[in-house]
Amino acid sequence: MKDLGKPGRLGELQEPKQARCAGPRRSARNVGAPVPGRRRSRVLEINVGIVQGKNEWMAPGAKMPGQPSGARGQYERGKKTKRPHGLQSLQVRGNERPRANPSRYTPPVHLILFDIDGTLIRGAGMGRRALERAFGEVFDVRVDEYPEVQNVAFGGFTDPRILADMSRALGIETHRFQAHRSQFEESYFRHLRVTVAQTSDKKLCPGIGELVPRLSRNPALLLGLLTGNLERGARIKLDPFGLNSYFAFGGFGSDHEDRPTLAARAFELARARSGHDILPEHVLVIGDTEHDIACGRQNDFVTVGVTTGFGSRESMASAGAHAIFETLAPEHGFETWLRERWNLEAVMESEAT
Repeated sequence: MKDLGKPGRLGELQEPKQARCAGPRRSARNVGAPVPGRRRSRVLEINVGIVQGKNEWMAPGAKMPGQPSGARGQYERGKKTKRPHGLQSLQVRGNERPRANPSRYTPPVHLILFDIDGTLIRGAGMGRRALERAFGEVFDVRVDEYPEVQNVAFGGFTDPRILADMSRALGIETHRFQAHRSQFEESYFRHLRVTVAQTSDKKLCPGIGELVPRLSRNPALLLGLLTGNLERGARIKLDPFGLNSYFAFGGFGSDHEDRPTLAARAFELARARSGHDILPEHVLVIGDTEHDIACGRQNDFVTVGVTTGFGSRESMASAGAHAIFETLAPEHGFETWLRERWNLEAVMESEAT
């Protein structure tokens, strides 16, 4: 039998082979440093997360702030899993420091919340007619036999408040209405689609058709809704005018009966969507009644009244409106006032740099 005659022969312990890249464990700070034992520079993949409007460096396999460990969407090197929203992958060589592209996302810094009825559109009673038909269908009542129903105020009130007032006027007990609430809402939405289609004199309020698209193109502004309408009802009303695409979120009557609470909800949604800490003085509420103005003032927002709907100039002034305009059309000066109030030209320039 041939004698092996050198270390490592059968039956002898071999010294462990030293790793080629042996050395001190590298921290995240020198993650781009050259690796000993490698002739070629190593290509590293680093994730850049854009979180809360700031660039944050994240090592491979790390999770976004607020994301639980192992959550779906976590990005790990070597696995083709979905990256969290806002992550981009950069390839860097050696000690080159990757940079996030700030032009990829510019958070809006100001928020405008619009009321619907009397501010964005004039519905010519299509909502009231749909509600009356739904009450007749679900509760088997002849609404025309209860004239006091016509005294129920709509302007500036939330749908839950309006429904409670109409039920009372029709002699429907609260517990009975609540027991059929889901059925009633489905009936209302169905009739609302019909009344919207049948109402030939519905129209946009003056200036809205040009104003809303123009504001939506301003990188310093975020647009939302603040309305007492149930959300599905609000969308049905806006659909014929093509306005839904400009308002991705808002505070609706389906969220709460109290209008100031709706304003606070829309404010928090805007902060969450934009990732920007929007200040109350950078929020504008636009409405046509003193109730719109009051809910904005209770949240320390800027408020604008417009005399295209249900309220009077005097009532909105008494509620503390910061400004009141006849319409939102250019000739009545709203956009000029807005630029001066928020210095929007300067904001746009700073956002672009």
